[in-house]
Amino acid sequence: MRGRDHGLPSYVAHRKFCGLSRPLSFEDLTGEMPPSAIDALRSVYELVEDVDLFTGILSEIPMKATMVDVLLNESSSKKGPGPGIPQLDNSF
Repeated sequence: MRGRDHGLPSYVAHRKFCGLSRPLSFEDLTGEMPPSAIDALRSVYELVEDVDLFTGILSEIPMKATMVDVLLNESSSKKGPGPGIPQLDNSF
């Protein structure tokens, strides 16, 4: 199951929600993720906007002196349901 099947936003949409830069292409992920992760995502997803939230989070480079990445850190500072992850109406 993908996160969006449960009403979670995409990786790109959640970065925007957290006030982080919004990647427009896989090349825009340089510096946020290792090149091998970007290549793997590019082989699975046609567009960067299609990257699943959890897949993107787990692909990011952790922040220095932490075990979490930038997006997960920003998510925890947002208010709302769960750990700052907004729920979308994805009813079928």
